[in-house]
Amino acid sequence: MNATIRAYIDLFRLHFFFAWPVLFSSGYLLATMTYGGFSWPGLGRVALIGFFGFEGGLVLNDYIDRRYDCKDVDRSRLTKYWGLFGTRPIPDRLISPRIAAGLVIGLVIITAGLIMTLPAPHSIYVLLIMFYCYAIEIFYQEEKREQKHPFAQVIGRTDFALFPAAGYLVAGVPDSTVLLFFIFFYPFALAHLGAMTLSM
Repeated sequence: MNATIRAYIDLFRLHFFFAWPVLFSSGYLLATMTYGGFSWPGLGRVALIGFFGFEGGLVLNDYIDRRYDCKDVDRSRLTKYWGLFGTRPIPDRLISPRIAAGLVIGLVIITAGLIMTLPAPHSIYVLLIMFYCYAIEIFYQEEKREQKHPFAQVIGRTDFALFPAAGYLVAGVPDSTVLLFFIFFYPFALAHLGAMTLSM
């Protein structure tokens, strides 16, 4: 397989492509049990929002981390979890930072466009969470190496916990169910971060 293709597969974490739509759609399906409105085309749209939105966050992560990843020379610690082919696409100069930045912008535009097809106020709810998640991802990546205590990780992991909650708000409204969904999922988001850290 071409080295560039392998690099894009690792950049997009395509071996997990199914996880993001499933996670986002779980919130949507929960909301339709209460508020109704389920449709197969709607579920397809929700899956696409989840896929493109999360992919944008993954590429943003690598773009922000590109200078730090250049210093990570011990590739033996990079497990298959992080990339199927074990590449660091941007530091390895397989994908340029300019292309990566363009991909982030493109994925954000696609995701926002899909979200805007939702009826108000659901589109507003989901857009606000999307922009919060991207902003908190930047904060987390910038702050995590300059701290004595893991505050950035604790705050930053709210983006992952909000992901299925955003799926809920595609068909639902802010209520006690979505709050409890977030509270329930947040410890798993933290545990996921811990597992990823241990896999390095």
